[in-house]
Amino acid sequence: MESIPYLALVSALAALALASYFFSTVKAAPPGNDRMVFLMTEIQKGAKAFLRQEYTWVSFFVIAMVILLLSLFSLLGVATLYYFALIPAWLCIILAALITSISH
Repeated sequence: MESIPYLALVSALAALALASYFFSTVKAAPPGNDRMVFLMTEIQKGAKAFLRQEYTWVSFFVIAMVILLLSLFSLLGVATLYYFALIPAWLCIILAALITSISH
């Protein structure tokens, strides 16, 4: 039972090593002919556009949910100390959603 954290650490490091190997193998491969490069760039453009739109909607949803939950807490009369203790968590959720939407 005491070896489980160590086993998890070794497994995580092995997974990172394998991911690094796969990444270097794929990076070393040639991109292909002109048609394949064209398709690759078009797919990348579409994926970036999709992610930008998706994260925009996710950001709006997260902000709306935070506002809704904070309003609900204030209507239910949640203790002031508990209410203010949650503010850093709400701000972290909003910040994470906004940074994620901006970075893509």
